[in-house]
Formats: sequence, structure tokens, C-alpha cells
Amino acid sequence: MKRRSRILSLVFLSAALCACPCLAQDLEAFKARTMRQGPTDLKNRPIYGVAVADSMVKIPPRNPLLFKPSLADSISISLAGNESQGAQVVVFSPSAPLEAVTLEWSDLVGESGSISNRDIWAAPVGFVQTAKPDEYETPYVGWYPDPILTHVRQFEIALGDFQTIWYSVSAATDTPAGEYKGSLTISPANAPPHKVDVSVTVRPFSLPARPSLNTAVGLIQGAKTLYAFENPSHQRRVELEDAIDRFHARYRTNPPDIYRPWPPYPTEFARWKELGATSFNLAYLWDRRFDPATGEPEQKLQEEIARAYKQMKESGVEAAPYFYLYDEVDKSLWPQVKQVAAWVKKNYPDVPTLTTLLDKSYGLASGLDSIDAFCPIMHEYNLARARQARAKGVKVWWYVCAGPFKPYPNVFIEYPLIDTRLLLGFMSFAYEVDGFLYYKMSSPINNNKCISGGPYTDWNPASYQSSTGHKWNGDGHLWYPGPDGPVTSIRMENWRDGLEDYEYLVLARESTRRLNEAGGAQSAAKLQRQLDLWALPGQRIVKSQGNYATDPATISQALDEISRIIIQARRELNALKEQAK
Repeated sequence: MKRRSRILSLVFLSAALCACPCLAQDLEAFKARTMRQGPTDLKNRPIYGVAVADSMVKIPPRNPLLFKPSLADSISISLAGNESQGAQVVVFSPSAPLEAVTLEWSDLVGESGSISNRDIWAAPVGFVQTAKPDEYETPYVGWYPDPILTHVRQFEIALGDFQTIWYSVSAATDTPAGEYKGSLTISPANAPPHKVDVSVTVRPFSLPARPSLNTAVGLIQGAKTLYAFENPSHQRRVELEDAIDRFHARYRTNPPDIYRPWPPYPTEFARWKELGATSFNLAYLWDRRFDPATGEPEQKLQEEIARAYKQMKESGVEAAPYFYLYDEVDKSLWPQVKQVAAWVKKNYPDVPTLTTLLDKSYGLASGLDSIDAFCPIMHEYNLARARQARAKGVKVWWYVCAGPFKPYPNVFIEYPLIDTRLLLGFMSFAYEVDGFLYYKMSSPINNNKCISGGPYTDWNPASYQSSTGHKWNGDGHLWYPGPDGPVTSIRMENWRDGLEDYEYLVLARESTRRLNEAGGAQSAAKLQRQLDLWALPGQRIVKSQGNYATDPATISQALDEISRIIIQARRELNALKEQAK
């Protein structure tokens, strides 16, 4: 029955494409391009085709042209030390399903050393079936790629589908610069294997271990809520929370705790210290735990905070604590916010407050001068006003959630992957934000189970539902619960890529600054002007908050140019140091 439904879907898609000759011709050209490489039979006829696509492009299995992918013959990746990057391999079988497909990848070998296959992984991309959302427009309703099925060891590629495989490589901080070569082998049980060539270029610098862009993310009550369907024991919850925090650390993201209704415990402080977290929420303060009689948080919460604060100091954790308070509240609750913020300043003057309350002046005209950091929604962020607030010592972050919609970027299932990457990277740098907030990283809504099976999964992607019943696909849901913890997604991979892009920009800015301070002012100014073409609003990548680059090739070109700026600035700085000896 399942195979019959897939064949019918293929027939319906073909019929729709035939109704528009230009689309049908484009699809045939795409098929032909995919079939340029792959195994052949005894009569030299292709059995299945294999091509390579960028990691910033979604390729739906039955609508592959939706996001206009460009194809290549081999995997080519450039990355710095302490960076992870990926590519997608597209497999198309026009004559028969490919059964029990397995993947194998080699070490990457170069003149100066090698990258072990332990630092590489590959897995099929899974599909989730969307329904039409109520609040925003989408170009297509149906099967979208999203989860990366790292738990799947064998998988089927359906007849006529475009199946993507995610290939990821990580370079250690001490990986020597240079070119490394290897392969990825795709082996169906009912067809010959095919080997995809891999070339990885490691750049002569490394990204910092600790993230430069601060993040604050949520998971409501963590594993307790996300895995409630299995009624986990205390020990099971502890293990899952550990897996979740470690997953976020690998993706340059702080622990998911902004809405958690209790302060952290010593085991968490120790883990966050080990993982190099940059910040964490000491407690969520909001109206439900406010005592109007005293104008302070309720007594029990105060006691919990005092316990956690003492344990935090004893732990030696380097991450900076903050209080997250009053999520998206309007003026009606501002008097209460002032009381709570004043209580924080009195009792914990070294712990700043962060809020998404709806104050477009960032405290400049509202009287909310006890707030240390405001976080407006991304499309309402005002750079000039944020600079004024920062001049007074106030930080200004930004966030997305169930909005904004196009033309602004967001992380919905139906939105381009480049949106996610730019939000965390070039856009956050261009608009000088002090941090990025996202309210929920994984959602049990409409599922209440671990993801399983695939590539076609039974996971319902409608991860957010409003009080009026309206649904969003992928909102508040960037990774999937698996039996052993988080299962990544193509959006989560681009989330990390964006944070790594941000590091490139920081390194370039710091390299030109140091060159200038060392006496190379003229050269530093020239390099800074070149950097500005990629880094500032109104330039090549980010024209405005709702107008930005959509071609992955532009991002790749930018990273190549920014890398050149870093390398040249450091080379000239070293030359000046040698001259000064």
C-alpha cells in the first residue's frame, strides 16, 4: 500500500508538471543531470544517478526544483579548524527502488595528515509531510526534507524519488591546513555501489571553542515534558538532560533553559563548566510566581534561587548567569516587571536581566531602566535605537518565533535553509545584536514519541498550535527526540553553520583591528573596507532585515573572501612583529 501511494504521488506530480511544459522540461533536465554519474548495467545504461548539492538547499523528494538547487559531481567542502560543514548527496533511481542502502565513508587523507572517519558521519535525510499552515504562505504542501536519520543503518530509496544523504565532516583545532581527499560509498542491496569523491580544504586558522554570539533557548521543562510519553524515571531524565546539553554544546548553543520553572542544580553547573557554555538562565521570573503582597517573587522561588546562586558560585562555572523574565508582556504588567527587576538588582546585582517584553524603546523611554537586556522580535529590531541603548549600558538581542513571515527570514519547515543560516550568522553580525533567543528547540506537540523509521516518517511537523487552532510547521522545533537524545535536522545543521559564519566575521574584524593597532593602519583600513562589503547592512549579503542573499554560492564566496582577509591581516601582523624585533 505504501509503495502504491508513492507511485500514485509520482504520477500526480508528473501530471502536474506536464500541465506546465517549462516545469516538466526543467525536471527532465534535473533528472538527466542527476543521472550523469552512477553505476551502469552491462549495456552501459545508468541504473541510478548520484549528484551533489549544497548544504543550504532543501530538496523535497517529489518536488526537487522547489528551492532551485545546483548540482555538482563530487563533494567539495572548505572549513576552518574547530568547524563542522556538510554537503548533500542526491540519489535518483528511475527504474526500481533501491533496497537496504548502506553508507560507508573513508578517512580523508592529505599531505600533512588525515581526518579520521570518526570525525565524519553520513545519514539519509528523512521527510515529514506538511499540511497547509494557516498564518503564512508556502510554495508547496507535502513532503519536505528535515530530520537527518542518524539512527537508521539501512534505508530504501523509493522509485522516482530524489533522496538526499547528509555528509558532515569536522576538523579539529590542530588539523593542519591543506587539502584532504576521501570518499563516500553508497551501497544498495539490489544494485552496484557507487563511490562519491570527497575533497575537503582546511583553512589555516581555527574558530574559537567558546561561541562569540550569545544564545538563549528554551525547552519548557526539558526531558520531563519532551519524553513524557515514556514516563521517564529520574535517572532516565538525568541521562536525557545530559544528552540534550551536550548536543546543544556541539551546535554552539547554550543549555535550553529560559522557561524552566526551577533553578539549576550542581550537576548542571558542572556539566556546563565542562561544555564551555557562555550563559544560562538562573531562574525564569514571571507573573505566576509573583507575590503581589510583597512586590517580589514568591518566597519558595526566592529560596530556590538563593540555593542555586550559592551552588553556582561554589561550582566555578565560567558561564554568565542571567534572569529571564516576563516573556512578551505588554504595558499592563510593566509595573510588576519594575518591581521584580528592582528585587534582582537589590539581591543579585551581578546577575543581569533579559526580557522579550514589548518595549520598542529598549528602556530609553519606558522607565524600565532596571532591565539589562531587551530582546525584540527580529523584524522590529531597530539598529539606531539599539546603539543608543548600548551607549547607556543596555544590551539588545533579537529573536524569531511564530513570526515574522516573509519577506523576513525564519526557521519554518517550508522556508529556505539559507534563512536559518543567515539569521544566526551574517544578519546577527550585521545588526550588531548581543544575542539570539529562540523559545523552544524541540516540541512534542502532535507527536509525543521518538522519531523512528524513514526516510518517509510519520512525524507530524505541525509543532506549534495557537489558541485558535492555527498551526505552524517546524516552529519551536529544530531537532527531534530520539531514544538516546536529540536527532539533528538539516535546519539544525544550518543553525550551527550560521553561528560558525559569525565566528569568521568576528575573526576578520579582530584581525584587522590588531593589524591597525600594530602600525599597519593603511592595510588594515583597506581590509576592513573589503570586509564591510560582506558584513554590513545594505551590502552584498544583508540588504535589510527583509532583503538578503538567497543563493548559497554568495555565502560560499563571502566565506572565501573573509578567510582571505583573516589570513592576509595575520600575515601582515606577523611581518610587523618580525620587523619590530
